[in-house]
Order: sequence, then structure tokens, then C-alpha cells
Amino acid sequence: RTSRASRTRARGTQMSRIPNERPAMPAMSAMPVSPPTEKRERPLDPTHRFLRVRGLPYSATKAQVRDFFTQGITLELSDVALRYNASGEAFVRVTAEQLPAALALNKGTLGKRYLEIFETEQAEYERCESSSTPDGSKVLVRLRGLPWGVTVEDLAGFFSGHTLVSTAILTRSGGRQQTGEAYVELDSEAAASAAMVLHRKELRGRYIELFLATKGEMLAVVAATDGPPPGTPGGAGSEEERRVVKVRGIPWASTAADVAGFFLGLQLAGGQADGTGAHPAVVMIPGADGRASGEALVAFADAVAATAALKRDKHQLGNRWVDVMPVTAAEMRARAGGGGDPGRGPPWLEPTWAVAHPLELPPHLSTTLVPTAKVCVRLKGLGAEASEDAITALFRTVTPPVVAAVVRLIYRKGAPSGHAYVLFGSEHDCAAAMRAQPDAHAVLAPNASNAPELVCCSLREMLLVCNRPHHIWGPAQ
Repeated sequence: RTSRASRTRARGTQMSRIPNERPAMPAMSAMPVSPPTEKRERPLDPTHRFLRVRGLPYSATKAQVRDFFTQGITLELSDVALRYNASGEAFVRVTAEQLPAALALNKGTLGKRYLEIFETEQAEYERCESSSTPDGSKVLVRLRGLPWGVTVEDLAGFFSGHTLVSTAILTRSGGRQQTGEAYVELDSEAAASAAMVLHRKELRGRYIELFLATKGEMLAVVAATDGPPPGTPGGAGSEEERRVVKVRGIPWASTAADVAGFFLGLQLAGGQADGTGAHPAVVMIPGADGRASGEALVAFADAVAATAALKRDKHQLGNRWVDVMPVTAAEMRARAGGGGDPGRGPPWLEPTWAVAHPLELPPHLSTTLVPTAKVCVRLKGLGAEASEDAITALFRTVTPPVVAAVVRLIYRKGAPSGHAYVLFGSEHDCAAAMRAQPDAHAVLAPNASNAPELVCCSLREMLLVCNRPHHIWGPAQ
């Protein structure tokens, strides 16, 4: 009888005598060789270099950019690609010999702005050139800061001497409230540039800002609105909608009948007070706790009476000086029906949120997507190190990879807020992108304890966040 150790040694000896043979590899010539894949690349221009110009005044034109570079080199208008979306950026094409002289203009001034000039890729120039408005085509001008109740006739008078092809006054909440912005279309780029002389001119007591714009930008902004244009029945510029005012600063003990008495001498809508303190023409706005907020909406018989009511602004009601301001009848209908403030964004939308650049739909999507389409993903809980490139890479991890059309990081007071929006080309791509949720933690927030969350949302929601007026900020410097 042999011991266990002896049997183990014997087995090891037998195994050591087995030759260490491996199956022979087939000869390289015998292995099938797949033909090399032909890589298609866009032909590069070997004779030119491309520059990116940043920091331009929002009202800058292609001619002004060209003239800026004439300090050192000679350019044609066709060598300048300007982003018509108030981004302050342009791309310039120069020859290899002109490159040193063009770069020497870095930190030069155009107007009161210092410009940054640095070399970029040809693809960036071509992308901007393809999305810009070509010479001889219709060009848009965006107006900002318009007075309430502005009409198409008002804008035609403002652009007196210029030929307008079409006019669009922007509204929100189903066309019931104006945003203070509008787009006008002229017949040529030269005509649009000539109209820029009206920048900061006055319309009904307001200084109006003008910006050159593209049709893609206009379609992106207009997609966020869902109502009839002003001037049509039910629109924000119609007679019906301009007969309501808002009163703010009312004493808490005041009733609707007290508010109606404040406008004594003006014809209110509806009948008389019913003796209980209520009045059919007055809607008292409650606060979040259900108590009086000191605000009310008052409907008048016509727009003439409502305009006369505005003259009682800063008059005394009881022991308080009150504010009287114009609103639309749609807001009163929403309040009377128990609704919230129309035109306000989702409850999670913070007033301090902003983006570095407004959202402009790519040309191939501006005519195919509708505002209600679920083609966007909202990301929550991102790490501070998350970038647009990292978010784009996240959606390439799914099988098959999904390409993001637009990515926008959301900032809060100039710092990352942990939120972002991503636009896809179709609802199918958006649904496929949601499969990237398991990889979101490792890619976007590796140092965070919780994984970022992906939420499918509509195009209207992304447009609402990215294109809110006066909320275009950059990241913290």
C-alpha cells in the first residue's frame, strides 16, 4: 500500500513526461484575409488654413469681420462664415501665407470687444458655413425687448423703408402671452444688414435690440410655442386678449368688490357685486398656502377701458399703493379655472438655470421634428467633471451606438448644475439611448455616490430650458 504523497509524486512524474505540444497554427497564406476597408474622408483643402474668432459683438456682420482682418490680410466675404445666433463666433478661411498675419490680430478690438483668434479644423468652418445663410437668400432679424401688445403693423412701421417678407411675433401658452421677441424676414442678406441700423432704436417707449438670425434658429424657437400668432382671434395681440389687468399690492383684507370699486368710472366685464364681496369681473389670486397673495386680475368690457385702467398704477387702494399692469385674458381664464401661472416652465425648472449657447435645431431636423416628440433625454445628477464630449461618448456605449445631435449642459449661476439635455434625431434613437443608464455612473460621475439618472422628455421641454430669454450664460471662468 502506497501513501497518498507517493501516488501524487508518481502522477506528477507521468505528467512531466507528456510532451508540451500545441496545435500548429495555419500558415499565414492559408488564413483568409479580408479586403481592407476603404475609409471615406472629406477631402481636405491643402492650400488654406481655418481660424475661429470668438468674442464678436452680437450685432456683428460678415462685412465687419472681413474689414477687421484687412489690417493684415485681404479677405473676401465668401471667406467668412458667421454664426447668426448671437453666439459671438465666426470662422475665417485664409491661405497658409496669410496665417501668421491673421493670428497676429489676436486680442485686437472690434468696437469695444476684444477678439480671440485661434486656428481650428476645416470641418468646423464647413459646418458653420453650411448652417449659415448664403448670400442672396432670405435673412431673418430677431427683435428683443418689444412692448406688450405689439402688432405686425407696429413692426412694419418700425422697419419703415425696409421691405419685410414676413413677420412672426413670438408667444407662449398657446399664443396667449407675448414673449417680447419677434422675427422679421427680409429679402436679402444686404437688406438684413442694412436693417441693423435700427438696433437700440425706440418703439413705443422701449429700446429694441436687433440680432441677425437664421431660419433654423427661428424654427427652433417657434417650435416652443403652441398657439395662434398674435393678431388672430385668441392671440396675444387681439382685442379680446388685451382687456385684462393685474393688480398687485392689494391689502390682505380687501375683497373683489373693493378691487372693482378701485376702478370706479371704468366699465368692467360682467355684472355687479353680489353683496358677498365677490365680483364677476375680479379674480383674487391666492398664495401657495391658500391665503390672500395681494394680487388680483380684473376684466374690463373692452381694451380701451383696460388701457385707461393702467393710468391708475401707483394709486392708493385702502392703505396700500398698488401696481396695475397689463396681462392677457388667457391668464385670467387659467386662474379662474384653478390653473397655475401660464407660460411658466415645469416645477423642477429653477429660475437661475442657464446654458452657454441657445439651442438651434440642425437644418435636417428643423423640418421633421414636432415640439411634442419624445426625442430628448434629460440627465440629472451629473458630476462636476461631466462634459458634452463625455455625454456624447456615453450614448456610443449602447449597441448599436446612438449619435447625439445636440448636447447642452445646464449651469446654475455660472457653475455646473448637474443637469444636461441631449437631442436625438428620432424617437427611436431616443428610446435606444435610454439603454445607456447602466453605464452612466462610470462614464459621467465616477466619483459620485449615486448614478446619474436619464429621463426621456419632449423637444418642447428642451427648447423651454435652452431658449428662455435672457438666460444665456457661459460656464464659470
